[in-house]
Amino acid sequence: MDCLETKGSWSGSSQIPSAVEKALVSQGKSGDWEIDRRLLKIGERIASGSCGDLYRGVYLGQDVAIKVLRSEHLNDALEDEFAQEVAVLREVQHRNVVRFVGACTKAPHLCIVTEYMPGGSLYEYIHKNHIVLNLPQLLQFAIDVCSGMEYLHQNNIIHRDLKTTNLLMDNDKVVKVADFGIARFQNQGGVMTAETGTYRWMDPEVELSFVCLCLLLH
Repeated sequence: MDCLETKGSWSGSSQIPSAVEKALVSQGKSGDWEIDRRLLKIGERIASGSCGDLYRGVYLGQDVAIKVLRSEHLNDALEDEFAQEVAVLREVQHRNVVRFVGACTKAPHLCIVTEYMPGGSLYEYIHKNHIVLNLPQLLQFAIDVCSGMEYLHQNNIIHRDLKTTNLLMDNDKVVKVADFGIARFQNQGGVMTAETGTYRWMDPEVELSFVCLCLLLH
């Protein structure tokens, strides 16, 4: 694995604060989580999306997952979404929520670094391995998901994209909620905090029921 800094595409960043940095500063966030790119190593690509790629990597000796946004797709909306995801991840720390390691917020080289989940997604675990869950397994997975979601809701965070592909497993088959790309904070009045106004989202009870149903009917 090569250090991202030595790959060329990550060098020569502008010293002018990016829109992402300004947004996070405006939210009163410190930069203690800012990743030193010289210490970030990138390995194999493990997933791809419409605007970015997910890689396995190493940071300060620990296995990590690196979500890299493609620079050619960057726009104001995507940068706002990135800043929101970082802001949400910084606020969470729970056994059943994927752990945030840090982020690179200097455009155009934006990335989010989280713990690496070697068990993959719950969807892959069930479908690729053709596993039929027994009742104890089903209940344990459901308890993990409910525990993570309860923690998020207690902290006024609405995930808004809860599905088996966004539920990741560690080596001990502990399930953790992941992918906060469209997650939002909820204020005490019940309004989603975002520049574009109020968002629609499933009731938490509907989200959890949907995941449990997916597990049962896989």
